[in-house]
Amino acid sequence: FKRTLGNPFFLIEFMKMLQVEGLLQFHLGILKWVWEVSRIEDATMSTANVVDLLQSRMRKLPVDVQLLLQYAACLGSSFSLSTLRFVWKKHAMLIFDGADPSVVSLLRVAQNEKLVEPCGSAEYRWVHDKIQEAALSLSDLVTPLFQFGLGICMYEGLEGPQLEKQLFDVADLINKGSVTERSDLSELNLRAAKKARKMAAFQSASRYVANGINQLSFDSWVAHKELTLRLHSLGAEMNMTLGKIDVVKRYIAAVLDRKEHAPMEIVFLKMIKLEILNTVELLHDEAVNYGVQLLKEIGYNFAWRRGLRGAQALTLIMKTVRRLEKISVDQVESIEMMKDSKHLAIAKMLSMLHVASHNGNDIFFNFLCVCKVIETTLDHGIHTYSAAGFASLAAVVMFLKNDSANASRFCDIAFLIQEKIGIRNAAETIHISWGFVLCYTKPLHEALTPTLEGYSKGLRDGDNEGAMLDLLLRFVYLPYIMGKNLGSILEHFPTIAAQLEESSRTKEILALRACWQMILNLQLPPDEASKKLEGEVYSQSSETSEIPWKVANENLANGELLLFFSDHEARTKRLMNDEKGKTYSELIQGYFPSRIETFHRGIAWFAMARRTRRRKHRSEAMKVKKQVAKWAKAGDPNIQHYHLLLNAEVAVLDKRFAKADSLYKQAISHAARIGHIHHAALFHERFAEYRLEVRGDKDDGKYHMEQAIRYYTEWGAVGKAEQLKKDVNKL
Repeated sequence: FKRTLGNPFFLIEFMKMLQVEGLLQFHLGILKWVWEVSRIEDATMSTANVVDLLQSRMRKLPVDVQLLLQYAACLGSSFSLSTLRFVWKKHAMLIFDGADPSVVSLLRVAQNEKLVEPCGSAEYRWVHDKIQEAALSLSDLVTPLFQFGLGICMYEGLEGPQLEKQLFDVADLINKGSVTERSDLSELNLRAAKKARKMAAFQSASRYVANGINQLSFDSWVAHKELTLRLHSLGAEMNMTLGKIDVVKRYIAAVLDRKEHAPMEIVFLKMIKLEILNTVELLHDEAVNYGVQLLKEIGYNFAWRRGLRGAQALTLIMKTVRRLEKISVDQVESIEMMKDSKHLAIAKMLSMLHVASHNGNDIFFNFLCVCKVIETTLDHGIHTYSAAGFASLAAVVMFLKNDSANASRFCDIAFLIQEKIGIRNAAETIHISWGFVLCYTKPLHEALTPTLEGYSKGLRDGDNEGAMLDLLLRFVYLPYIMGKNLGSILEHFPTIAAQLEESSRTKEILALRACWQMILNLQLPPDEASKKLEGEVYSQSSETSEIPWKVANENLANGELLLFFSDHEARTKRLMNDEKGKTYSELIQGYFPSRIETFHRGIAWFAMARRTRRRKHRSEAMKVKKQVAKWAKAGDPNIQHYHLLLNAEVAVLDKRFAKADSLYKQAISHAARIGHIHHAALFHERFAEYRLEVRGDKDDGKYHMEQAIRYYTEWGAVGKAEQLKKDVNKL
């Protein structure tokens, strides 16, 4: 174990070496393997790892085979026979006189030794990566200078298709050297970076860009301006994907500090700067202003007046919807792809402004941007952001008119366009479609698979924002709203937090940590400390930013704590003071957690209305009840039990007790049937309080309190369950 650390491959190689060296033998007389531990320890004292073992084997092979192994190791984890023949003929046989010209026979020896194996027609690979590592360091031959020379030999000698196939290996070999002022090598690294980007190998793409920039000449901005600009632009994009914001800013500054660029040459770099303002620094208003100015620079002006923006936005939405009602889905799908670079830049900028204005809660400007994205698609062609644009229009229609028919139709169009576009921007399309529309028309569990796919597609596309939003939807908001066990939800949070931190997703980190602390507190006994959003994961008092996203998620978390800990008085006081005009539903309009927030807000108002009989409390409660009734009537399958519970609360206030009993039971049954155990617990608790406080029925009240305890325990709110047990014992 000291020699192999339990690694199976290492162990096999170690056993082979012992047999070859005569330290492990099969005794024919006793028909057993025999060995002496002391001899093995003495003989293998200097064998630190498996690489040493492999090199010991390799050094027993013919010299030409050893040489071939070292050349093959430079070609990567796999290599073709034709490429190996090329480097052997054009490099090895010129440097090493008398080298055996028969590559096939030498390779056969390596194959017989189980060092390499075929993996296709005239293709080979190393049996294990440690074998390649051992071959690379078999002698002093493979130095950075040697690798550079081999890379140049391949770069200058391989034909187009063969060079493209070996592009990464050639670039990696050349980059071992320290050559500068070779624009052709910069171009090679740019090609490698683009290829890596297509394969979602963003770290590799970033490394190729950095090498390409290092190989530029000192006067590259004059002699090779286009190449230099493309390298810096791709470098900024890749490092933005990797969350390396300081590196992104350096690339942007290197370009924007120079004044000779035309607006269209640097527009995409400036968009990355806008993305930093919006998603990293969370300066949403500044991002919107910067984006509008950038559109002006490339010749696009919004025809709107600030004082009339609301009326203009609503008029434009109606106009856009009417225009689409006259167009069939097939007609939209048949629209050609947009090719004009200026229109593509405008479309991307409008999409980014749509996101920034939504984050900043600038709702009317958000509507304007959505309509303009649709307009560019219909007038100039389908682009990368068309699908998300149609999904956003669906969200607007759902929010303003609760028009599920048109909203669903626009989502269908969005998905059809997305199929035409491919993976690009798919994460955003999926997030908007499910987070703002389909979660109101389909059962929530149907969102689990597509949002996970959206996360995966976003990572492959390099769309970190879309991927992380889908991740939050899938593993944070959906499980909590569906009433999944609190402990099982928390299991994913450390991994999610690490991804968000690595990607520098400031907004999403705030949301996750607020929810994380909320769930931790929900597992504690109700007291003044657990009712506050304070703890090791998140401290509201130390977070001073007042951006809408942060405030909304804090208020959502605070509301949940006060609701489930039954402090309805504190909850309604917050709603009348700190949260006035700042509830989650008001700050993040249309997003599907707003429905549970609205419903829970209504329960707090009804609880206080029952307790105080104050008109103010009943008035606020009835506003929520009316809103929930609209959602239920529109067919939202996920909130029917909300509607039943609030109707039960109204019946209690109106002293229609038989009706209240029936409605409470229906609400509990519905919540339990769809698996919303947190609501089954809460509804039993509300029913129990009604039976005890209003009807004076201790037996029935005790029964429903015990049912609440059972469901709270199943949910994971064990502290709450223990508190209710104490209350039951007092009965």
